[in-house]
Amino acid sequence: MTKFDTNFESEADQLAAINEGLADTALAILSRAVKGDPRELTVEKDLQRARRAIAKAEAILRGITENRSD
Repeated sequence: MTKFDTNFESEADQLAAINEGLADTALAILSRAVKGDPRELTVEKDLQRARRAIAKAEAILRGITENRSD
């Protein structure tokens, strides 16, 4: 996973950065699995579930922020 900048405009932006890092990690794991290690697929699936949960949290936070701005 890559290191993240600690200066974010919002919690949603921070979640987006985490989600991007998880995506990069999931792709690396999937690449290793394709090369022959089937155990990696379980980890990749777990990361995909985590990404979906973080993306959902990001969307909720952005919705809350937009509603407060209105």
